[in-house]
Amino acid sequence: QNIQKYNFTKGFYGTNGVDRNAGFTTPEVNEALVKECAIKHTQAPYILCDSGKFSQICPVRFAKFDEAIVITERVPEEYKKAQNIIVV
Repeated sequence: QNIQKYNFTKGFYGTNGVDRNAGFTTPEVNEALVKECAIKHTQAPYILCDSGKFSQICPVRFAKFDEAIVITERVPEEYKKAQNIIVV
């Protein structure tokens, strides 16, 4: 409830799974609820993940794939055309 009172300019969130259809996922329900609320109140949400998280799906989604910009070290071939990925 407290997070709903805040507005964030930028937010950086970790994830356990990234999938075009399933979105950004985690195995923890409480973690997903907090991240889902925070992302909804963030003007520029970023997802931080290594390339091994792509095409992984955990039980609980906290955001759709197009709701954040992904920051990673390498983009798997099947995600190269995605417009919301930054390689660092």
